[in-house]
Order: sequence, then C-alpha cells, then structure tokens
Amino acid sequence: MNMTKICSMCELELELSTFYFSQRNRDGYANVCKKCWNIRRNKNERLVDFQYTYGDEVKEIMKALGYDTETSIHEQFKKKHNL
Repeated sequence: MNMTKICSMCELELELSTFYFSQRNRDGYANVCKKCWNIRRNKNERLVDFQYTYGDEVKEIMKALGYDTETSIHEQFKKKHNL
C-alpha cells in the first residue's frame, strides 16, 4: 500500500515519493510536493536576480506606479503569494 500526503500548494493527494525529505515535519516529508517546491524556488530566484540587476530603476518605476517602495520587492512578493 502506497502512503500519500496532500501538498499544501497544489492541494493534490500524492504519493510520498513526490515529496522531499524534511526532518522538520513529523512524517519526515516536506509539506509541498517536489513540483510545487521547484516552481516556488524558481520564482524566488528570478525575483532576486531581477531585483539585483535593475535595483534602483525598479524602485523608481514602482514608485511612479504607486507601489510601496519602502518594503523590499521580495517581501511584497512573498506577502502577495503567501510564501
């Protein structure tokens, strides 16, 4: 019998083999499946790369568009996407 778990991002019931190991959780597996984990990681990496590449230009554009420039772009992204 295959053990299953529900991914907290996609909310699908998947086999345990689709989750990374995690010592932090009682069951020994991450709360997010490998596919969702990689999507989230790639989004964060692209955001950080974009922020460091365009830094001040991005802040000026965001300010002109009415966004909060006091809070970092990364923090705003995390808040928006509940990360």
